[in-house]
Amino acid sequence: MQTSSKAEAKVGRAEFRRRKEAVKRLPELIAEAQEAFNAYIRARDLGLPCICCSQPFEPMKPGGSVDAGHFRSRSTAGHLRFNEDNVFAQRKNCNRPGGTTYGAFRQGVVARIGEARVLALETDNRVRKWTHDEVRGIRDEYRQKLKELEASR
Repeated sequence: MQTSSKAEAKVGRAEFRRRKEAVKRLPELIAEAQEAFNAYIRARDLGLPCICCSQPFEPMKPGGSVDAGHFRSRSTAGHLRFNEDNVFAQRKNCNRPGGTTYGAFRQGVVARIGEARVLALETDNRVRKWTHDEVRGIRDEYRQKLKELEASR
């Protein structure tokens, strides 16, 4: 009898999670997807220097020392917020206002991905409206990519 109640409780929890996921609003989903994407970028660039200043990161700094910095900002190019060519591990000091110049950031990005891909980013000005299902897919994809990346190390 006890196994039956455990199974029912498990089904009940799964149903609760499904309903909770179904009522999430787009901004909440985008925040979750951004969190998963940024975690992947920080893990992908582990061991590389800062994209802007080429200095190593300070892993023992309280709160960490690594941001996932967007070459074209999320506010001006929201359609590129989940583009891996647009985001790199960056020291917090470089990512904050007054931290780095566009020229230094661009130079680091060109060195990492090449001039042609940077020009493609700079000229991409399309408008993008995210759907709930797209953002859920992005969130789940980058959570999975992060697990695979961490497992391969």
